[in-house]
Amino acid sequence: MQNLTKFICAFIMLVLSTEGMSAEQSKAALAAALMEQSGVNVQIDLIPDQVKAGIRDSARQGAPMDVVIQDKLVGALDTKRLNDVVQQQLSEAMSVGEMRQVLAWFTSPLGSQIVSMELNASQPENMMQMFEASQTEQARPGRLARIQRLDAAVLSKARTKDLMVNMQVFFGMAMVAESGSLRRANYIETRRNTERAMAPMWGELEQVVTMMYLFTYQGLNDAALDRYLEFTESAVGRKYNQAVFEGLSRAFTKAGQSLRQSLKSACRARQQGCDGVHPYPLV
Repeated sequence: MQNLTKFICAFIMLVLSTEGMSAEQSKAALAAALMEQSGVNVQIDLIPDQVKAGIRDSARQGAPMDVVIQDKLVGALDTKRLNDVVQQQLSEAMSVGEMRQVLAWFTSPLGSQIVSMELNASQPENMMQMFEASQTEQARPGRLARIQRLDAAVLSKARTKDLMVNMQVFFGMAMVAESGSLRRANYIETRRNTERAMAPMWGELEQVVTMMYLFTYQGLNDAALDRYLEFTESAVGRKYNQAVFEGLSRAFTKAGQSLRQSLKSACRARQQGCDGVHPYPLV
């Protein structure tokens, strides 16, 4: 439970539109501003460190990974490429007017406060407080129902599940390469097998996500949380959250397919040996 909780919590500024800027440039600027103001880019930037931590854990458990394959695994999850794909999805899915509405929300005092609360709650040192705080919050009349509505509106469980599956897929493909066989390291097949293997944990995941949300928004009174719900349940709020979800899923799918190709050269390099020079020696 503790490891899963840490893994899940470990899965969550402005724009200047100048005259003469084309519509596509304006949309791109708005999408980039949304990524920054909402904190999505910060969450993506944490992924390489999470991957490296996973590699270290595997090594401690007796499953070290060759440094060449480590490089390919971390490199496939390049944060700039991931951010670019999500931004592109936002630009394709939303109009300029819709993105301006969402940006206005995130730059409002309440929107900025909520983003700050989300980033603060995701810090490892704060996670020890989560269980106790969530129990207290759940006892407040109407609080759990509000949080469950928020979960549904922002697609939190679906997004967390997709992230967990993708991360496990990448590690699975890397370990197949580590074993010396690339024939089975097919992205689609590996993902399908991973989803089946992880299915028993989805009930626990839903409980943890609910606990995380109760903990995260404990500082909001009911009136403020209702205003947040009004935004997330609005047509533009739902469209934004759907676009982020689809963008992240698309970004990880592309990264997984890229990893499949790069592992071929990794195996060849692995057979030739390694000089030991590595930016983050893990094994």
